[in-house]
Amino acid sequence: MEPRNVRERGSAGLSEGCMVFSYKDRDAVVDLLKGGALIFAVKDFARLQV
Repeated sequence: MEPRNVRERGSAGLSEGCMVFSYKDRDAVVDLLKGGALIFAVKDFARLQV
């Protein structure tokens, strides 16, 4: 997430479900996820029913 993008768009991502990373961190995250990985993120873990 870049501060300029937040100012221009009013939010960090394009939807409620998109993960957002800065340009600086983006390539490192992609490298970590190559070959198969899962990012599990919830807004309200207490409401999650498993």
